[in-house]
Amino acid sequence: MKRLTKEQKRVIFFWIVVILIAPFAFEVLFLAEILGAETAVFFVLYYAKDLWGRVKEKWLWFKAELICCISILLTFGISSPRNITAKYAICLAFFVVTGSFFYSVLALYPAIMLETWVFGVA
Repeated sequence: MKRLTKEQKRVIFFWIVVILIAPFAFEVLFLAEILGAETAVFFVLYYAKDLWGRVKEKWLWFKAELICCISILLTFGISSPRNITAKYAICLAFFVVTGSFFYSVLALYPAIMLETWVFGVA
């Protein structure tokens, strides 16, 4: 049986990588056919680096927005344990009586609007 050289193993490895990537990035096949499998793999790695930077940036933006939203929600008086327990009890009672999630959540709306109007929070 003939043994494969290092060069042949490397080419086979890069083509396997290209075939595994192809369902997600079809243009890699064209790039591999024109420029070679090695160039296509390095292109994908470079593209993945840029994509990872964008994903990381979006994650940091999402985290900052989430922290901002949570801090705004915690300023509402409705978030205090005494108020929220009473409101959830009323919502549960509405849900038991009406069987509608919409009407039970609607019970929270007047309290939020009243607090926004009185305290100017929003």
